[in-house]
Amino acid sequence: MEMTFLLFLLATVGLGSCYKGHDAPVLGKLLLYGPSVALVKKTVYFYCELEMHPENETVHYQLFKEGDRSKILGDDTSLHGEGRGIVILTKTFHDGILECVATVQNNTSVQPTVSNGHRFRVIEPVKTAEVEVTSGQTEFFEGKTLELQCKLEKGSYVTYEWFLDGQKITQTQYRYLDDKRLMVFRTTSKDSGSYMCAAQNSFNETIYRVNSSAVLITTKDVVSTPDISFTVLKRI
Repeated sequence: MEMTFLLFLLATVGLGSCYKGHDAPVLGKLLLYGPSVALVKKTVYFYCELEMHPENETVHYQLFKEGDRSKILGDDTSLHGEGRGIVILTKTFHDGILECVATVQNNTSVQPTVSNGHRFRVIEPVKTAEVEVTSGQTEFFEGKTLELQCKLEKGSYVTYEWFLDGQKITQTQYRYLDDKRLMVFRTTSKDSGSYMCAAQNSFNETIYRVNSSAVLITTKDVVSTPDISFTVLKRI
């Protein structure tokens, strides 16, 4: 009697570890390993692994961007449920939060499981900088707002610097630096000169930097209308 009860108890505990009540069985916790940053157009490896892999089950691992199941970034299949490596050639759209999804093939009764998100940054070296005068004219009267933008052909995770006649521009009450933009409010003739931008990013210890060509800005003083008065003298 005691042996029968013990066998019944063990069977109950064993079933409870695979099922939750009458719910469908699910795979265990899924882990995703891989680099946190890589250069664009480089081969990188991500590794998907179940903490408890099912025996005699074929598991299919797929890599996605978090929240987007329309595009599979990479996949692999394990005949016995052990972890598998997924290889991708990095492109800019790989940047973001990645997740791995594991499903059991030929057994729809087992629910898929999803890993925690893995932050992955793709560094694209900066290339070809150009200053665009987004406020319009390069020659105007003082008091107007000057707005410039540093446009890049390529680049991600970029920092910018601005220069006027070779001197680095810092933010002041009337000069506003916002990432790739420079805005100068209430311009005066002192804001005239050659403007250029520099863009920079890095990977490990390698720094990538490009400088734009200079753009000449001319701010003209407003000439006030002279106050002319006449005095009539009478000859005595």
